[in-house]
Amino acid sequence: MKSIIINNDSKIKLSNNNIVIENSKGIFNESLDCISLIIIQSKATLTTDLINETINKDIPIIICSDKKLPNAVILPYYGSFNRFETISKQINWSDEQKQKVSLKIIENKILNQQKVIELLFHKPNAYQNYLDSINIENKTKQEAFVARKYFYKLFGNQFNRRDYDNDINKKLNYGYAIIASIITNEIVSHGYLTEIGINHFAKTNNFNF
Repeated sequence: MKSIIINNDSKIKLSNNNIVIENSKGIFNESLDCISLIIIQSKATLTTDLINETINKDIPIIICSDKKLPNAVILPYYGSFNRFETISKQINWSDEQKQKVSLKIIENKILNQQKVIELLFHKPNAYQNYLDSINIENKTKQEAFVARKYFYKLFGNQFNRRDYDNDINKKLNYGYAIIASIITNEIVSHGYLTEIGINHFAKTNNFNF
């Protein structure tokens, strides 16, 4: 599957299940069946039939700002035929169930960070002691400890994840936004609400899930 990145002013339309992109470089065609993601980083006009077909095929379209950072994502309004039933279950998830899911997510996050460190620095089991001792009560603390060690190992002890002017952070935020858009598309397509989280409950966050 391909990701399509459009960085020239373009006209974008649908033709026989193909996305057709016209710009100063010429005309580009690709079957929607081969596409998993469309990123638009420039001025563009899109036809409604293309938008509707990408929604039908669960292909998120990500619109970037003039700074090339993801700014919006086009998602289906109704993601599932049994949306009411799905949302009702989501609202009524028990605290115990949500805590278990949250713990599993954090465990996998730490495990993936450990795999990166092993791949780049040939250091296996770098965070295994955190994985062995993690539980529902200390999961947030363990996650923070590992994250700090992880970023220090990758980018040095002076690295600050909250330094938003740092070029590394800009690239990380871009990557995170793309991944978040794909996950959001998947959540909506299964009929869930992104506003209702399992571990985050901010009133101003539309993506607590």
